[in-house]
Amino acid sequence: MSIRAGGQAAFTLVELMVASALGLLLATAIATFAFFSSRSFVAMASYTEMNQRSQLALDKMSKEIRQARQLTAFSTNSLTFANADAKKRRRRACSPQKLPSETIKLL
Repeated sequence: MSIRAGGQAAFTLVELMVASALGLLLATAIATFAFFSSRSFVAMASYTEMNQRSQLALDKMSKEIRQARQLTAFSTNSLTFANADAKKRRRRACSPQKLPSETIKLL
């Protein structure tokens, strides 16, 4: 800051340019932090939803397995149970693209 002959204080052009550059740098850093924080929040929300869906699928499978009267057939990705009412139920783990009507979707 320089003082003029009339006693008035003023900033020089160089001081204003330096202050503007520092302000722009600070604003860019804050915007970058906000952007990456929001991306992280969205990713965490996706992981939370995936965890809830997985827990729901495991709970459903556990309930059906506990209620089954007999295991009638099995393979590496399929279980067939006979329920107490003598209905046969088949449960298979498969990819989300190929979901048969009686399949539990595992994520």
